[in-house]
Amino acid sequence: MDPSDTAAFYASELKEVCQSQIYAVRSVGAVTSIPSSDSPSAEIEITLLEGTSIVVNLSLAGYRVVGREGPTFELLDYLLELESPMWSAKRMQILTAILEELSRQETENNLRQTS
Repeated sequence: MDPSDTAAFYASELKEVCQSQIYAVRSVGAVTSIPSSDSPSAEIEITLLEGTSIVVNLSLAGYRVVGREGPTFELLDYLLELESPMWSAKRMQILTAILEELSRQETENNLRQTS
């Protein structure tokens, strides 16, 4: 695959994944494709709920924060969990609300069936 096609794929994937996280970050910048012949990738700036900004790179290796030594992650969720305690708390809050709503619906369904 041509490096520019690979970089475009990473850019598309990074944009889509970041949009799915918009509920738990302050903002997401524009994606930049990096069609390097040896390691095509894409980057995006994310402003965390804490107010700090990070630039995330997606390549064949995975997700990593640009300009830092550190791990590369298979999922953006794992990177955000490490970088942003507020992201983790917001995600837990949303998951709890979803589970509570499902439980409420189940209880209502059970009450209707027994009536």
